Amino acid sequence: MSLNRLDFLLAQQGQSTMPAWTNVFPMVVMVVVFYLVFIRPQQKKAKEHESLLKTIKKGDKILTTGGVLATVINVNAIREANTTM
Repeated sequence: MSLNRLDFLLAQQGQSTMPAWTNVFPMVVMVVVFYLVFIRPQQKKAKEHESLLKTIKKGDKILTTGGVLATVINVNAIREANTTM
């Protein structure tokens, strides 16, 4: 039985229909869960990555995205590091 039929049956019995917020509440919960599961951890990871980039200096040993171990030989003003393998 669909929700429309249930509303119709409730209206026939003289009972009031469900409040409007009951239709909106599940969507609000889904948005909050989506934020907590996907967006917030990504923001935290980006902030951590930014702090790592700010602290990198000449001579640091790093692991590149490709899995290569490298040593930083130069860091320029826009925080790009030149490395040697």
